[in-house]
This record gives sequence, structure tokens and C-alpha cells, in this order.
Amino acid sequence: MPYSVRLTIFIVVTVLTAVAFFLLFFYEPIRKAIYRLSPSRLFYGKVRSVVLNHDFYLLNELSIGEGDYDIKIDHLIGGDKYIYLIFDLFFEGGIALEPDDARWVTYSKKGKRYIDNPLIAAEGILGKLSAKTGIDPSLMVAIVLVNEDCFLTPYRNKGTSPLLVPLNRFQETIENLESRDVPHLQKEQLWQTIHDLYEFYKKHKEER
Repeated sequence: MPYSVRLTIFIVVTVLTAVAFFLLFFYEPIRKAIYRLSPSRLFYGKVRSVVLNHDFYLLNELSIGEGDYDIKIDHLIGGDKYIYLIFDLFFEGGIALEPDDARWVTYSKKGKRYIDNPLIAAEGILGKLSAKTGIDPSLMVAIVLVNEDCFLTPYRNKGTSPLLVPLNRFQETIENLESRDVPHLQKEQLWQTIHDLYEFYKKHKEER
């Protein structure tokens, strides 16, 4: 084999080995650093994947005026049987929680602190959105999505809504909800509802 060919093969193998080494040891830290700077990218990618897999409707970053503050919904999904209100929760560390407690304890490198229970907040937003739009609350499910590398103490979701769901179980959760023996939402009615929600959002955004 000519020397030039052997040299080329050696260079290619060396480069591929270096790339494999880099991906093996540095990919995960880099990925986490990127998501730490922009957590929304982590959640959006997964939500969008589930929506595309099931041919659902999707609205992102809804913000609707409510007195002196805004009702914020990170993702709104129009499924076959439910309308899903999705709220992103990114936290590096651990959370000690009881679903019914008003506040949860969080632990991180910065120490221990308390956060308001996002499930209670999500349930309140669902109720307010239902009151504002006239959508039957039984047709909506509120889900708080948490990054999968956040450590959570054991917990049990109660009923249909609101739910606390690790990101890696989001698709499974949606499929379980969609498999329930409840009537399908009518496609025309669902499209009109999603359209009305978007117009409702635009109107409030322009008024503020």
C-alpha cells in the first residue's frame, strides 16, 4: 500500500477517534450547559416531537392578561381527546415535594430554598383560562414538565389534572391520556378552539 494512502487512512482514523472521544466525554456536559442557558430549547424539542408524532396542534408561549399580571402557558397542545396546557419547570438539583403542599423545598449548589407549588399554579391558570374562554375544564389537562435530571422525591399524581411529569415520560403520559375511553374532540371544533385561543391571545397582547 502506498505511503500516501496509509498516511491518509491514519489521519482519518485519528480524526474519527478524536471526534468519538470528544463526543463520549464532552457531549453531555456541553448539552447540559446549553440547556442551562436556554431551558426552553430542551422542553420545546420534546413537545414538538410529540406533537409531530401524533399530528396535534401546538401553540407556544401564550401570555394572556389577568389584572396586573399575565397568565403564561409555555405550550398549548390540541390533542385528539384533550387540550393540554404545558408548563416548563427546569431545575438543577433536587425537589422534595408533596403534590398538595403550597410550597416545595428545593436543594442545589446554592443551598435550600422554597418555591411555590407549580401544580397549584397550573390548576389555577387552567380554571382562569376556562372562565375567560368558556372551554369546559374537563376537556383540558394541565401538565408541569420537569427536566429528567432533576431529582424528585417519590410522588403520586392524583386524577387527570394537574400532573407533574419528567420530560422523558412526557410522550408516555400523553399516549396514556389519549388512550382513555372518552369521546374524541371534533376536529373542526378543536381547530376553531385553538384558533380562537390564538386570536384571544393576540387581542390581549395588543391591548397591553
